[in-house]
Parts: sequence; structure tokens; C-alpha cells
Amino acid sequence: MAGYLMYSWSNGIGELRDPYGHRVEVRSGNQGSALSKCRELFRRRYPRFDSDEIRVVRKH
Repeated sequence: MAGYLMYSWSNGIGELRDPYGHRVEVRSGNQGSALSKCRELFRRRYPRFDSDEIRVVRKH
């Protein structure tokens, strides 16, 4: 259903969210492992809103 997901990572916290306000956060010291943990959690929590397109955004 979602067109894309937005991923950001800052200070050991990865965040994955969609344009509809669904989001998950994980704490990890590695950006890559944070992304995979976020994907897994997002798929379980919001399966209808999962997408294979991920846009990396910067946290300000």
C-alpha cells in the first residue's frame, strides 16, 4: 500500500517510517544492522504498509 519508506539513522538510533505516520525505531551501533532490524519490525507491525522502496533521509 505504501509507495516508499523513509529511513534515517542518528546517534545509534535507526528510524523507518512511511508517509502515513507509521514508524518504528531501533537502537543499534551500526547503520546497516539498524536498517535490517527496522525492516523486520516494520513488516511485523505494519504488513499492509511495507514497501521495498526505501529512501534514506538525514535527521536534522
